[in-house]
Order: sequence, then C-alpha cells, then structure tokens
Amino acid sequence: MKLIQRIGLAAMAAGVFGAIWLALFFDISIQVEPGKIGQPEKRVANIDLMSQRQSGLIVCGIVAVVGTILFVANPKIETRQGPSSGAAMRLPGGQQCPRCGLISPPTAKRCDCGFTFL
Repeated sequence: MKLIQRIGLAAMAAGVFGAIWLALFFDISIQVEPGKIGQPEKRVANIDLMSQRQSGLIVCGIVAVVGTILFVANPKIETRQGPSSGAAMRLPGGQQCPRCGLISPPTAKRCDCGFTFL
C-alpha cells in the first residue's frame, strides 16, 4: 500500500469515527435551574451546541470523502525509457520515441512530444 493510500485510509477512518462520536456521544443539552421550588431540574437543547455538532459532522464528512478519494485514486505514473543512447528505436511498424515512448511511422521526422528523429 502506497503512502498516499495510507493517508487516505487514516483520513477516512478519522472522518467516520469522528462523525459517529459526534452523532452518538456529543451532548447538546444543558441543565436548567428549576423555576419554582420543588420542581426537578431540566435539560434543554442548546442551539450553540447543536451548531457545533452540525459543523463537526460536516467537517468529518469532508475528511472522510477526501480520505476515500485519496485511498481509491491510484495514479499510475509510468516512465517509459527508450534506449540509453537517446536515439529512436526502430521497430517493424515504425520508430519509438525515447522521450515519450510513442510509436510513430517510419517516415516521421518529429514526434508529437517535440523530439526530432534522426
């Protein structure tokens, strides 16, 4: 597993676990003093705490999505190397560019990447 995939997996796990914790264990209620003597204390929902939980869930969702993208996206960077002399390799169907690896017709003078065939 590549480093970018490990980072993606860690971000995905952090986002999911953070969202679960916020959704299940983040208390949005506060204790209110009773209005009259003899009434029990009450707990009511606090709008600020609800807003904090909502913001946290959004951030955790974004972190999880970015982590998923990093984990799934696997850029394949291929380096094509031609002959060590820097000359074009002659093939039966054409010639291969040493810079980009493109196979051009045998009559081509220049490759699409700008390399000039000799």
